[in-house]
Amino acid sequence: MIVNSKNWIKVYNAHGDFNSTKFSGGGSYMKQGRETTFEERVQIVRECIAIGKNYGEIALKYQVSYQQVRTWTLRFEQMGEAGLQDRRGRRKKDQTPPVPSGTGTN
Repeated sequence: MIVNSKNWIKVYNAHGDFNSTKFSGGGSYMKQGRETTFEERVQIVRECIAIGKNYGEIALKYQVSYQQVRTWTLRFEQMGEAGLQDRRGRRKKDQTPPVPSGTGTN
């Protein structure tokens, strides 16, 4: 904890950018992500979970944002692959929301 405090003070005193450093594991991560396909999101999340949820490492490897990897992982854990579908845009009135994996009526 003392090491993190010293690093924070150094960055603060140098008028540094706190968003470019991940203090809870070292290393920088991207601030801005990129567009991904559904298949890429599934692959990213599965790999993230397999290596112990190191969001920063996965974000750097796949050139997406740290927060996006974290969000996808949390959604995947709650809703399965259905949580990774792109839900942007207008919905039709009669369209039903995706059903989380494992709770389908098949």
